[in-house]
Amino acid sequence: MDSQVEYIVNELAEILHKLLTVHGKLLEKLDSKQDALRSAGYQDLTDICDQENKLVQEISELEKHRLRLIASLTLRIDPRASEPMRLMAVAERLEEPWRGKLLVLRQQLLDRAKAVRSKAKVVRRSTETLVTHMQGLVQTIGTVCGGVGLYGRDGTPPDEVMALRTVNMTA
Repeated sequence: MDSQVEYIVNELAEILHKLLTVHGKLLEKLDSKQDALRSAGYQDLTDICDQENKLVQEISELEKHRLRLIASLTLRIDPRASEPMRLMAVAERLEEPWRGKLLVLRQQLLDRAKAVRSKAKVVRRSTETLVTHMQGLVQTIGTVCGGVGLYGRDGTPPDEVMALRTVNMTA
């Protein structure tokens, strides 16, 4: 293997390690987000979402770099290639120990990304449940304040009923 290919493979392995690390941090943020939803920690949730956004942007930049490296490797391996190969195809055409190293990192990253997707689905469902609950509360408050239990054709209370009035709560 020529030194340029070896350099690209080592850089690709470094990018895959970074992607694994950032996906791990994202998984931790999703756990924290779920805890913040449970405890109704509005400020914590806001901070976690900001941090999560930064991690997603970092993943995006690392992925762009990974794709450029794969394209370079593809051209080094097969100069007549019309499009970049997939990571597995590139790894399979390399000699050991690079083949094994890239295949292991690839599988670890796939497993970590799958865990992130799974946790994100759970957090999304929790958020949707919370939103539905809050909408129900708002509708109940609107019904109580409006003094009627009407629903329009679309299944929501009419705007007139949802207009809140002030309530004097002093004794």
